[in-house]
Amino acid sequence: MTIDAQEFLRAARERPQPIGDVAKFRAALANYLRFAGDRREDVVVDELHPAGVPRMRVYRPAALPPRLAAPGLVYLHGGAWVRGTLDAAEVVCRELAARTPAVVFSVDYRLSPEHPYPAALDDARAALDWVIAQAAAHGVDPARLAVGGDSAGANLATVVARQHPDTIGLQVLLSGLYDLTEKLPVAGAAARVVDIAAEQRRLDWIVGCYAPAPEDVADPHLSPLRNTDFAALPPTVLISSGWDPFVEQNRRYARLLTEAGVDVRYHEYARAPHAFTNLGAVFPEAYEVYDAVAHALRTFRPPQPGVSAADAPAGRSRRPYDSEARKQALLSAGRELFGERGYAKTTIRAIGERAGVDPALISRYFGNKDGLYLAAIASDDTIRQPDVEDLSDVETIAETLLHRVVTRQGVGPVALALLDPMASADARDRAREVVDKLTAPLVERLTDAGTDDAAVRSALAVACMAGISAVYANGSLPALTGTDVPAILELLGPALRALTDTDPGPGSADRTAD
Repeated sequence: MTIDAQEFLRAARERPQPIGDVAKFRAALANYLRFAGDRREDVVVDELHPAGVPRMRVYRPAALPPRLAAPGLVYLHGGAWVRGTLDAAEVVCRELAARTPAVVFSVDYRLSPEHPYPAALDDARAALDWVIAQAAAHGVDPARLAVGGDSAGANLATVVARQHPDTIGLQVLLSGLYDLTEKLPVAGAAARVVDIAAEQRRLDWIVGCYAPAPEDVADPHLSPLRNTDFAALPPTVLISSGWDPFVEQNRRYARLLTEAGVDVRYHEYARAPHAFTNLGAVFPEAYEVYDAVAHALRTFRPPQPGVSAADAPAGRSRRPYDSEARKQALLSAGRELFGERGYAKTTIRAIGERAGVDPALISRYFGNKDGLYLAAIASDDTIRQPDVEDLSDVETIAETLLHRVVTRQGVGPVALALLDPMASADARDRAREVVDKLTAPLVERLTDAGTDDAAVRSALAVACMAGISAVYANGSLPALTGTDVPAILELLGPALRALTDTDPGPGSADRTAD
């Protein structure tokens, strides 16, 4: 270890990263950027602002012929989902673009706590989908696409790689954390370099910012180590270090991927800290990583239809991977469970378990649970379709409203304002007024039938929660201000009026469901 590295680690211990103050935590990142190393100037850099997609910075080697179809890498910066910018990944992206050579797309995804889960993941997925569609226009071979990132970005990268098994041929994971439910180990090399107790307090705060709902933390979309099937993942370059508190998670992830038949190139640098690949001026090992990643980007095989993207280790055959079969298995399981339990009580995890398929692939094939539900009711008219004439209890009311929310997707924007803790009290009050006005006919009708008014409102709240995922997915949220209330009334009116129609017209929710 060099003197500079010793001084760096000593200063880091003496001036620990802030906990609990978002502004100070973000400001502290600027100090680390000083140690990223010199920026290469033999790379052409452009910024893209595609509609409906996060801002991206594109790096292309200056010497790369414009008509040459190069490998492409979608890169997601680190920063604990709370901080991090395109500038933070500038040196890494320039190095990887120049050394490969490749075209690198760096993604400026949204940060928590202003935008908690799943905002960052949605942005990562949207950016990757856009690059897949526009690859050829940017001089990228669509058959040679990779996704990668460091720290929190590595977590996001492996989740979206799983959702694109037929298009992503390589994942590059640098200093990632893959199980947010785990406590940091109090023993080991990392404990001799960093204050594990302080790191644990910081991690708890970070996880609370990113995933404020505790029940979400164990979801494989946040904690990908909690998946049970890893065979669909592409070949992997996985980098960790001995002084990283998350090194055990990286070792375990490498082992699970290898056992699943994925080609894993795992490199562990004994005397380097977490995210050292962003500290090239202090830890020269970062440049070894750049070379290893560049070699992988030059040589990885494109995914083949009907075959796993993972090249099996020596002595083992390639695993068959049938995308259509897995999609149909999920659809079949969804039909069965929606028919047995209804929409509200059917979970994504249960569908995956019934199908014997990784539930993360629901996002790949159907967008989300709502998309799978729509596909299920479109292909099987025996699934119980709730009837507004039969509302005997709160559970039936909730299931009815859930069905209407999914098939019409009209309550979401108001629901977001009602339930989003970041919304102002005034905005939530106006949203409640809108809901009260639009649902008054339904409340009156159900009250006449002997149904308690409070129960109806409770069921509507449940339905609104279910609609939020669809709203986030389509990415179009009208701002809830005083001047926007008429627009929201216009947006929600037809959908909620359909709930009270005894003879639905051609545009009703029932016809849509059919």
